[in-house]
Amino acid sequence: MLKWRSLGLGAATFLATHAVVVAKWSLWFGGGYGGPQKPWFLNDGNGPVALTAAALCIAAMAAAALWARSRGESIRHGLNVAMGATIAATAVLFSVGPGTIFPIVIVFSGAIALFSSAIGSLVVCPFKSR
Repeated sequence: MLKWRSLGLGAATFLATHAVVVAKWSLWFGGGYGGPQKPWFLNDGNGPVALTAAALCIAAMAAAALWARSRGESIRHGLNVAMGATIAATAVLFSVGPGTIFPIVIVFSGAIALFSSAIGSLVVCPFKSR
């Protein structure tokens, strides 16, 4: 079942971290691997990936803590945060220019979103009723 607030939170979190990556691309991340790389969180080592994953983990924790009534619902909120982030990442990818390996990039983006959101929602699970 879709949890619209969590879906929107995931999308907003990804878009906000992407805005930070774009704004600080040269200063924090060195502009990518030795060339004119476009600002995209998978285009530069671990920094932007860690920033995005940490933000999604915190967003999933917040969604599960604020809106979930049970452990199962907590996990569903985390999954919805990941889904919203993946949808936003796909939209941003196509606006930046997808390149030839875009299906693989979408899968990696979704995996990072799913893993970090799952961790965030699982942290909250012990504090929720069954």
